[in-house]
Amino acid sequence: MRSGILLLFFCSVIGAIYAQQFGANPPSVKWQQLDMKEARIIFPRGLDSTAKKVAETIL
Repeated sequence: MRSGILLLFFCSVIGAIYAQQFGANPPSVKWQQLDMKEARIIFPRGLDSTAKKVAETIL
């Protein structure tokens, strides 16, 4: 019983450690948002034209 609890503990700790290594959006990315009645589009700074195309597609 005790070894089962320890195994569960170690598996959960290892899972939590690996879960934080994604890193696709570094803290230096500045986000903007385009609010519309139908949706809110959140996009990184510099992709304004792409966000507007998405907004036109939604409408």
